[in-house]
Amino acid sequence: MSPIPRAGCALERMSVVATPSVNEARADRWIPTQGRQAITSTDCHRRRANVLRRALQELTLQRDRLRSRPLNPAAKGKLVPARRVNAFHISLGALRSTRLALLASTFSFLLVSAVSPGAAPTQGEGASPPRRVVSMNLCTDQLAMMIAAPGQLYSVSSLARDPAMSLMANQARAFRPNHGLAEEVFSMQPDLILVGSMTTRATVAMLKRLGFPVVELPFETSFDDMRANIRLMGEVLHQTDRANRLIEQFDADLNRLQQVQAPRRTAVLLHPHSYTSGTGTLANEILNAARYDNVAERLGLSSVSKLPLEQLVLAAPDLVVTDSAWEEAPALAQKTFSHPALLALEATSAKAVSATNRWICATPQLIDLIADLSKAGRVGNKSSMSSAGSGTRQ
Repeated sequence: MSPIPRAGCALERMSVVATPSVNEARADRWIPTQGRQAITSTDCHRRRANVLRRALQELTLQRDRLRSRPLNPAAKGKLVPARRVNAFHISLGALRSTRLALLASTFSFLLVSAVSPGAAPTQGEGASPPRRVVSMNLCTDQLAMMIAAPGQLYSVSSLARDPAMSLMANQARAFRPNHGLAEEVFSMQPDLILVGSMTTRATVAMLKRLGFPVVELPFETSFDDMRANIRLMGEVLHQTDRANRLIEQFDADLNRLQQVQAPRRTAVLLHPHSYTSGTGTLANEILNAARYDNVAERLGLSSVSKLPLEQLVLAAPDLVVTDSAWEEAPALAQKTFSHPALLALEATSAKAVSATNRWICATPQLIDLIADLSKAGRVGNKSSMSSAGSGTRQ
């Protein structure tokens, strides 16, 4: 018997689909299942249906030929092996089930395609606040948890539960996790979806076509960008008062820190492979707020750029800031950190080790990082600056 042909589709598709875990069918955990594909075109559904129809006809003909085949006279009294007949019944049953599932998914696709794409909700007269919000980005997760009203936020990304990435890992456990899959989010039926500029473009486009209101928060490179995103989050959640209070508190704390009289020092952020953050980055603004002159900015480096070790040693910064995450996972990318020239520099300069989760997202919690860096600059010795905060404030 020839194998059932596999229907392909050259149009847009998803490579994975989320299904509930067998052991946690009633829990809030979803796991991705590799190998399945979600087709987003009516024409593609029809082609798949035609292929399955032909395969069904072929199996039916082969079953009928098997049933009508005369028994070998020498084999009278012998039965046809049950496994041979059952194989056809199993194949036909599976194929019919697949066909029914395909027809059902086609109907669902046509139904949701008739819905016009949802526009970003705004807080206007007569507009009701969203009641089932799903966030698919680590940074929108944290802003939503800060601003959303109780019961308004339904799901956050699975990264929000990772304490190495999220400052609000404990709070995130109160919400259902998602893995950024369109099928998974579709099953949750949210009335608002929050994404970031780094969220998978194909997933965002599909959710918009399915009619879900999707709000995208742009990537932040400054405190002004952060304030704009907080205001946007407050607007779409209909929680402008909460958002404004966060901004006011952040600005008040920042002004208080900048009133402290202390000389400006030089600092550098050192990432694996000798990368650093220069002008046009949120990290650069954090250093400036903590009363540091960024060595990368002085050297004319912008965005995330390579910083040759020779230039770093010649600049002789007062503070070298590295990431604690790289100390736990040794790799060739970290060879710079153990270079004799850098070790000699650290003998005369201070070194601060800061957790990754403190730098990733632009939230009001950055004020704690700024305060810790400011203290490190005022203390001025290596032993007391072994850690620029633990990033555990939640």
